Amino acid sequence: MALLGGPDRRRCACGRGVPVDRGRRRLTTRIDRDFSSRGVRCAGTLYLPDGVLRPPVIVMGHGFGAERSWGLPLFVERFSEAGFASFLFDYRGFGDSDGEPRRVVSPRRHIQDFETAVEHVRLFAEIDPNRLVLWGTSLGGGHALTMASRGVRCAAVIAHVPHVDAMASLTGDAIGPVQLLKLSAAGVRDAFRAATLRDPYYVAALGRPDEIAIMNTEDAWEGFLTLLPPGAPFDNRCAARIALTFPFYRPIRHVSKITVPTLLVGATQDSLIPIEAARKAVGLIPNGQLVELDCSHFAPYSGDWFNKSVAAQLTFLSDALALPPPT
Repeated sequence: MALLGGPDRRRCACGRGVPVDRGRRRLTTRIDRDFSSRGVRCAGTLYLPDGVLRPPVIVMGHGFGAERSWGLPLFVERFSEAGFASFLFDYRGFGDSDGEPRRVVSPRRHIQDFETAVEHVRLFAEIDPNRLVLWGTSLGGGHALTMASRGVRCAAVIAHVPHVDAMASLTGDAIGPVQLLKLSAAGVRDAFRAATLRDPYYVAALGRPDEIAIMNTEDAWEGFLTLLPPGAPFDNRCAARIALTFPFYRPIRHVSKITVPTLLVGATQDSLIPIEAARKAVGLIPNGQLVELDCSHFAPYSGDWFNKSVAAQLTFLSDALALPPPT
């Protein structure tokens, strides 16, 4: 029996599941379901709530440089408790997935993996493909919004503390001019190495305010590390080329095309993604709503803010999927 606290690296032969129990009311069965994205194996895990026939399923994409075991299993546990299946996966080059070079953050590649994961999940006999929800957090929230705006078939979208507009982050407090200049120089160096088929030039993904890193705001260091399971290794690198492409990643430009019910959960004290960007985005989504939490970017991954976030998400899903109200 595996505890629902992170990916079980054992393979479940012939689709046999590993029951998961943390003392709550509903058992969850975990099944490893890897898939191929552009010819590369991506690690995936399906979580099925016990006693629910063909449940709705939430396909979950993580944020910047993160792995599926970092913070997401808590959401899976609560979703399972409410009768939802969940599917977690690692992007190519991250976590348990294959792919070289490692730790290349690329919205384009991540969205390819996310879309392939959705196609993969639709084939599962255990779930209801007509009640499939796109769920993304932080950078992954931007991916979920982008996919929905492109017409990826889904019943609803949840974007949790989502990246919606790189320009909002660049003009806010997240990245100062000196930081931006140094990261851009590193990005050029890395892009040249990529063009000449050499290993990436890496920079720190996470740092303290006086350090050069992609995320180095006051609350980023401690907040991000709370996502990691106890004792989990942390490779604090990412290929510097993201500094060149990130400014052009603006999901907000296309969110008006989203036609399904969409929930944004924003943090009013978010130092990485200004709440104003989420407010602007939700005003452009025809069937969108925004829940604002008076906390920082990483607070809704645990504790009281997590409980408030999940409660809002379950209420939204009940309405969007015409389900009985959450208890």
